[in-house]
Amino acid sequence: MMQGQAMNNRAESYVQSALTNAVETVANAPLGQRNDTLFKQAAAVAQLLHHGVIGEEVWWDALRAAGERAGLDTFEIHDTLKNALKEGTGTPRDLPGNMVNGQTSG
Repeated sequence: MMQGQAMNNRAESYVQSALTNAVETVANAPLGQRNDTLFKQAAAVAQLLHHGVIGEEVWWDALRAAGERAGLDTFEIHDTLKNALKEGTGTPRDLPGNMVNGQTSG
């Protein structure tokens, strides 16, 4: 495996893990913290969307389902995800080690 390919795999694994962890955190959020948890987790993963590992639709579907599992209503989920997407994509972040599309910067 070439070095760039290994970095792409690590980047993909990192973003997928971030989404999986966010979904589980939201789905298991305690009463009284569900909407806030959805916003924080969704915004954190949305910061990684610019890397192109997962698309907005995958992000939206996974976190919508997690919100439903947590017991939030459809309108609340939609509004929260819309705000989290705006927040997260407005403040993108690099992957650990500055991996960007399988390349290291610097």
